[in-house]
Amino acid sequence: MAIPKVFRETALTVIGSTPARFITKAVNASYNLTVASIGTNVVVRSEFSLDNGTTWTNCNTADTTITTIGQFIIPILTANTIVPMVRLTLVTITGGTPTVTPTLRFNQ
Repeated sequence: MAIPKVFRETALTVIGSTPARFITKAVNASYNLTVASIGTNVVVRSEFSLDNGTTWTNCNTADTTITTIGQFIIPILTANTIVPMVRLTLVTITGGTPTVTPTLRFNQ
């Protein structure tokens, strides 16, 4: 039986990344985001590394643009894909002083 894991990360208020997390053998991994105080939009990216954090690659085919306050799910893994290390990056901020609070969730 899979054991659920949760990492509540510190809110991102400037461009940057969450701490890298090891999630080897994780399934159903995603970042659940709470976005507040948004201006025009924010762009976020879930990323993975296969080399202990030296090189980061987008987990999805494109970055995610968020234009409203609310809760969002940013997937990390597709079926049958295993990556050892992940992080969430706040790529750009357009207008305002947004707060993006990520929670990493997965089963192991």
